[in-house]
Amino acid sequence: MKSTGTAYLLWIIGCHRFYLGRPISNLLLWASCFVGVGFIWLVVDLFLIPGMVREENAKAFGVVGVAAAAVAGVESANQNAQNIVINMVAPVAPVVEKNDPGPESAFPGVADKA
Repeated sequence: MKSTGTAYLLWIIGCHRFYLGRPISNLLLWASCFVGVGFIWLVVDLFLIPGMVREENAKAFGVVGVAAAAVAGVESANQNAQNIVINMVAPVAPVVEKNDPGPESAFPGVADKA
């Protein structure tokens, strides 16, 4: 699973696209930096990195398609919600009758030693 923080650290030296599985565009980025327009590309990538990380993580989860990043986020959230629901046990409240005199009558002849 790729990290956004790691991608931003690699952005500083211009290697973030290698990390995110885009080696050809990283080489083009480096070439355009020699011409002078690559620095604009780097600034734009500041805003694109989170989406590229989500997309790369979606590929790791096996989700493909146009909305792969969004689907991966939903799948992850759904899985977490299912885990929470499965691991929770609802407390069962005892059923109390309206005319129930209390626990001492539950076992006639046995005194409560409390």
